[in-house]
Amino acid sequence: MTGLPRITGIDGHVIEPAHLFGTWLPAKYRDRGPRALTAGEVPDHGGPGRPPTGGSTRT
Repeated sequence: MTGLPRITGIDGHVIEPAHLFGTWLPAKYRDRGPRALTAGEVPDHGGPGRPPTGGSTRT
């Protein structure tokens, strides 16, 4: 064998394209399906001495 050996991590994951569920999930489930969020949409669930604030408006 020449060069570096092929190494595969045991925690390898398939990363779905961001549009996958919005495109292919049946319409009746799209509002509840997974979706990509930007930093401004990720809720802050609070912590010790910090109340939950901001985040997604999805219910």
